[in-house]
Amino acid sequence: MNPEINPAIFGGKQEDVQLFFTNSSALVEQLSTLSIQQLGQSAPAAVSTETMTAIQNKHESWLTGLNSLTPGLTTDVQPIIGGMEKSMNSAITAIAEYNKNPDDVHMWSVQSDLMEYVLQQKKWLEAIKQ
Repeated sequence: MNPEINPAIFGGKQEDVQLFFTNSSALVEQLSTLSIQQLGQSAPAAVSTETMTAIQNKHESWLTGLNSLTPGLTTDVQPIIGGMEKSMNSAITAIAEYNKNPDDVHMWSVQSDLMEYVLQQKKWLEAIKQ
């Protein structure tokens, strides 16, 4: 857990907060690793069904976590949260698109969506530290 996060900001749901950031890190890491592996292939091929199911399940948990935290947030961080959700959903969509048409461009999209996500999350953490 990030030591600078005060769970009181989220209505004191410390487990939820901790779980969300844990899920978030795990999902970012999994998507990042996957995109790098796919980009490293000499012939791009679709992601396995098992991997897609695992990613979709993690994404569902992540969304549930995000939705459980957002009601208690101030309006000034809502756009940041919206940006995080948009970037993460976009990364997941890019993987689905890649599976339909295995082209590196989709995996580069995943990489840039993840970078955007991490920047938004960093902005959020800075906003709630104050």
